Amino acid sequence: IKYLPFFPDKRAQGIEQIVRARDKGLLTEVAGGLTLAYTYLESKDYEKALAEFLPLTKRYPNSIIGQQMLGRIYKSMKRTDDAAAAFKRCLEVDPTNSYSVLYLGEVYYSARKHNLVAERYYEQFLTMDPPTDQQALAQYRLGQIARRFDWVDEAIGHFEQALALKSDMKHAERR
Repeated sequence: IKYLPFFPDKRAQGIEQIVRARDKGLLTEVAGGLTLAYTYLESKDYEKALAEFLPLTKRYPNSIIGQQMLGRIYKSMKRTDDAAAAFKRCLEVDPTNSYSVLYLGEVYYSARKHNLVAERYYEQFLTMDPPTDQQALAQYRLGQIARRFDWVDEAIGHFEQALALKSDMKHAERR
């Protein structure tokens, strides 16, 4: 990528500015906390992300965005029960929130020991008329779960459905 100019890494200065805005700004406390939590999550600094986010979710317990972020942080930390609780809280607030259903499937799928629970959430997700690329992901995950149980024909069926929905899903094609 020689044609791009060099841009120095200024994340530390940006984080300092966000902290200052959060701590001293008149109307930026919540927005600053959200921004910091997301920045730390994307930087894989999960402890700092959690430290920023917990006070916000306590202050706004019915915020779906807040609970989803909390669930993503816990999932990244491999805290399955906490992640699942956050996404289930989203569904208490809005039972039609398909993203939370998909993420519950992802949480349980990643834990590997809850395959049938993950399968149930992916199947529920598919009934919620999600976007095509997310349907493909759910079908792919269902194929992977079927493989874990050596249900070969079922796995192939799910991988084929994933490819029919998203033809460039190369990892489904290889399965």
